[in-house]
Amino acid sequence: MSAKAKMRAPVIRVERKTGNLIVDFTWRGVRLQPSTGEKDSLEARARLEQKLLSMEWHMKNGSFVPTEWFPESRAVHRNFPVAGTPAPGEQIVRFGPWIRQWHQRRSPFRADGTLEQDYEIAPTTWLHDQGTIELFVQWFGDDRPLEEVDRALCLQFRAYLREAPVGRRKKPRAPKTIRSILGLLHCAFAEEFEGDETRLNPVPPAGRKGSRQQMRRDRRQGVIRTGSPLSVEELWMVLDNLPARIELRGGGFIDRATLFDLYTVWVRTGLRSNEPFALRFEALDWVRQGFMLTHARSPKAGGIEAEPKTGARWVDCSGDPQVFEAFERRRRAVLATGVRNYVFSDSRGRPLSQDLLYKRVWKPTLRRIGIAHRTQNDGMRDTWISHAIASGEQIPFIAARTGTSHRMIMDHYLGRIERGSDGRLAAASLDRPGPDS
Repeated sequence: MSAKAKMRAPVIRVERKTGNLIVDFTWRGVRLQPSTGEKDSLEARARLEQKLLSMEWHMKNGSFVPTEWFPESRAVHRNFPVAGTPAPGEQIVRFGPWIRQWHQRRSPFRADGTLEQDYEIAPTTWLHDQGTIELFVQWFGDDRPLEEVDRALCLQFRAYLREAPVGRRKKPRAPKTIRSILGLLHCAFAEEFEGDETRLNPVPPAGRKGSRQQMRRDRRQGVIRTGSPLSVEELWMVLDNLPARIELRGGGFIDRATLFDLYTVWVRTGLRSNEPFALRFEALDWVRQGFMLTHARSPKAGGIEAEPKTGARWVDCSGDPQVFEAFERRRRAVLATGVRNYVFSDSRGRPLSQDLLYKRVWKPTLRRIGIAHRTQNDGMRDTWISHAIASGEQIPFIAARTGTSHRMIMDHYLGRIERGSDGRLAAASLDRPGPDS
């Protein structure tokens, strides 16, 4: 933008509604029309014309400060704020209280702790974001005026996220994590500036142009860990070495048969890590050999049940008889507890906890049989998706079964599947059909 376009000399106009004199000028590419508060008259115009001569001189020499010339104009203060100086009739907005109030307004919980009927953000996501909100406050400062959070400061924050080690790992955050953190801050400012086209969101993108393409290349080259699916041999080593019994507080326990059926269903359906724990018998369709997944259960806050991440979906298991064989074993087993509600429950009929299984079953089992550590989600969900792709299952079916998008399957899984294809399958499909085909 040229210097001429950035600045336009002030002229006097009259506001139609009030009849007051206003000053129409452009400064640094922003057009402003602050009111003088005086009615149109010869005397008022003469005084204002004299003032504008001095104002134009300062504009040309670069010493013009809009808030000093129009201290009563909110538009001037909003577009050219002075640190520590509130706009007329407004208080200084502090970053800490502002970001916390914004997060609280998004809460899916009622005052009594129950869930709202129609919430916009998943409860577990909202609880997880609390830690990110405190990270914002820690870095930007609780008492910093919101107007001081500009592009340059947000760029410094992005550099900090990329370089600073995290916790015991002593490694910087992954690019995907950085994108999520900056995305949350971007949403907060987007709501704050909604309807005001003169204000630009100060939060920068998480990465440079083309960062998604670079991330995909890094995944294929093994630079970024994108999951650790189990081989068939490793999977059965895990299933064959599950503990015989897990004692629980209060006298309950989880036996090996329950664990075996849970992990069998989990790895053969590709459910997310919080989905099998909310599955109820009433959702199972024994005729169609499938189930309607309507809830997911997180152990946070005593056990939160809400819709799955991508909404309710039908899970077709008709092609894998072992899934409903496991359900049938669970149906017979719960007769002993007298509580026929959750499919996977302990000896008291209570739902299992994914956190407890991760700490007391999953990690010890991997360590005992000598398999490299990975999360339960990598070991179960990623294993099914990876083997489904490698065996030739259609991507639309995989996406529908696991509740994800075609693009997610393409971006996160296809690049790391070793299929060893040489084109024979495609060539055979195009051959002329013979009498025996």
